[in-house]
Amino acid sequence: MSLRQTLRENTKQWHAKLDAEVAAFRPFESMAHYAEYLCVMQRLYVRSAASVDWTSQQAELECRAGHLLAQLAQDLAAAGRPPCSERAQPADRRLPLDAAWGEAYVLEGASMGARFLLHQARERLPQASYLFLGDLSTASAQRWPRFVDALDRAN
Repeated sequence: MSLRQTLRENTKQWHAKLDAEVAAFRPFESMAHYAEYLCVMQRLYVRSAASVDWTSQQAELECRAGHLLAQLAQDLAAAGRPPCSERAQPADRRLPLDAAWGEAYVLEGASMGARFLLHQARERLPQASYLFLGDLSTASAQRWPRFVDALDRAN
């Protein structure tokens, strides 16, 4: 079984759980909910930045974790909330290569849903800043095929 197939099989429950938790949380119900969603994403990207950037390098893609974290901070500031990353675990841990690919696979794959989330956010919270979701929705269509190609080569 290829690494991609293994990751697809082993992360199905994570994707389903993440989708269910986001839906149950209703991140676009209010600015407070949206700010909390942004904090969760900020902590996730702080924790996974090393994996995301390492796999981006392997796929010859732009390393974007720092850029996305800056956008999250700007969106949070626009929502009147300070950055939440101080509660995240630093990304200075070394993961086995398959775990690094796994973290990046989940985040890159989840970014494919950003277009849907951006539409919901604009509809329900027109006053909010959407730098993070806007960037993810624009970049994901270009990044995903290149990421998957690199993942297939990583076998």
